[in-house]
Amino acid sequence: MKAANSLIRHNSRQIPKDVYSKNDEGDKIQLRNLQSDKEEAIVVSKEIRRLKRSEGLSWSDFAILYRTNSQSRSFEEQFLHDNVPYRVFGGMSFYQRKEIKDIIAYFRVVCNPDDEEAIKRIINYPARSIGETTIGKIATAAQNNKVSFWDVIQQPDHYDTGLNKGTQAKLQGFVTLIQGFIDDVHQKDAYELGTQIIKVAGISADLYRSADVEAISRQENLEEFLSALQEFVEGRREEGLEDRVELSDYLQEVSLLTDADKKKDDLDRVSLMTVHSAKGLEFPAVFVVGLEDGIFPSQRSMFSMREMEEERRLLYVAITRAEKHCMLTCAKNRWRFGKMEMLPQSRFLNDINPDMLDAGHETLDVERGALNVERQHHFSNASSQSSIFKSQSSNFKSQSSKYSAGSNASSQTFNINRPLTRLSAAVSKPASSVQRSTSSVQGSLHEGTLIEHQRFGKGTIISIEGEGENQKATVKFVNTGTKQLLLKFAKFKVVEG
Repeated sequence: MKAANSLIRHNSRQIPKDVYSKNDEGDKIQLRNLQSDKEEAIVVSKEIRRLKRSEGLSWSDFAILYRTNSQSRSFEEQFLHDNVPYRVFGGMSFYQRKEIKDIIAYFRVVCNPDDEEAIKRIINYPARSIGETTIGKIATAAQNNKVSFWDVIQQPDHYDTGLNKGTQAKLQGFVTLIQGFIDDVHQKDAYELGTQIIKVAGISADLYRSADVEAISRQENLEEFLSALQEFVEGRREEGLEDRVELSDYLQEVSLLTDADKKKDDLDRVSLMTVHSAKGLEFPAVFVVGLEDGIFPSQRSMFSMREMEEERRLLYVAITRAEKHCMLTCAKNRWRFGKMEMLPQSRFLNDINPDMLDAGHETLDVERGALNVERQHHFSNASSQSSIFKSQSSNFKSQSSKYSAGSNASSQTFNINRPLTRLSAAVSKPASSVQRSTSSVQGSLHEGTLIEHQRFGKGTIISIEGEGENQKATVKFVNTGTKQLLLKFAKFKVVEG
């Protein structure tokens, strides 16, 4: 409670007060400054399981609080991997959200055009004036002729559907669209083809048609989906699985996640929710995640003192949801908008009395001057959200040179106000175009070398095998376990020899 009070005192628009609890004084707030959102999800999952074992807590005693709904994705995937039961409070699981199911349906049709359920979902999304009457006639013709739904759509005249020429023309437009994607299914990786589908099919244009609260949430889910897609491709390549990055491979991965998600029936589950949803609730252990400028506080609050103070109040609410244990996490690198971005730690971390924080072995930028210089690089001279993201992208390009390899696609400059331009840029520079690590870096690696990986954090090389482009390193990471990395694609820097 003292830590939360020290935070909220920085708000000028408040009635001075010190909130206290009659309970025993709890632990210090744990602070973890992690390498990536991947490591963040793994560390949170590990800590939940540790506390459950050591203190006999129930799964329902834990809550993950984030600023936006789209942030649930990485935790859902990690919890499914670790068999941690969870529920998304006040909403649906990430892959059950309408906009995500629509995109997945497109992917299913492209990989298998005989998937009738998926075709029916997308044939009139975005709207093509293909109504239920037309769909009914196609279904009847398919059943009468014992052929697939797709066969009838391709040749409606041949199967005597009774559809007029205008409707047949609309169906032909849909067939041409899907066939164009099918032609590329073995030519492009999942991210490259996936972004093309989202753009060309008109999904992004439809989702960005409005700017109300619900529309913004759907847009954030789309951007998070793109990040998951790019993470899948780059992760597979780093693991030496270059031949398993197609759209069908991604669908298999998603199928495993959604099947596991459907099996949840136990009421004793970890709660995942936005801070807004957590008001009035309390939990023995709370994890407040994504504490970086641009996320918490949100991007939209950067230019308004009133909104910034509201964001600070939200963090105060989040911290005070914890009855005993509270952990705050931030990531140096985070997948956003289909690329890896580097954001500064949340300025709110400087507002908390450092005596109330336990940063463990992690480092926290507590010097205001250093943080302000970094923020100016990201946010000054930014009069709109688009210029902010261009600045961040520029920063990522300059910083990414410290890693031994990097994806061209991950350094695209995306204008948040123009999704079609952003997606077009992603497609025009394929994610498969990856720089090779230099021979000098590879040559300096040996058993015992300490590295810092862009996603997995710090680790020690325990073995190296192969030569040239086939050289692989087995690395034991501090938080994320043991990984085998194909060095020509691996993104890391050497910490020490």
